[in-house]
Amino acid sequence: MDNTSRWAGFSVAIVIVIVILLLGSYYYIYTYATKEKKTRSLPSGIENKITVEVKDSMCHYKQERIWSEKEFQQILEDEERFKEKMINDFKGAHKSYGITIRNCNIQLDKDSRITTLECDVEGFVYK
Repeated sequence: MDNTSRWAGFSVAIVIVIVILLLGSYYYIYTYATKEKKTRSLPSGIENKITVEVKDSMCHYKQERIWSEKEFQQILEDEERFKEKMINDFKGAHKSYGITIRNCNIQLDKDSRITTLECDVEGFVYK
């Protein structure tokens, strides 16, 4: 094998390695960007007020959150996703306590930038 064919083979190998590295980099960037977009966290609010009313063995839970203008605009961009995530997060946070959460509802007051989560919770109070 002469030097020309060795250099040609070596050059082809280098090109293949560079292409693989570039494709891997693009795949990583695409995957990371997509993952980042999917797992974007919800805003957290600037003030929370929680009220629990107990009647017999049923608790009525009410959480009001006041949001900054920027956070509330994010909520309004995908209102249904926000509502679904808030309810699922609330249920998930209390899943291991052996309670039943029903009748969850979220209301948005666009004028005052307040969201209200209301649920009936059964299993906290025993007679």
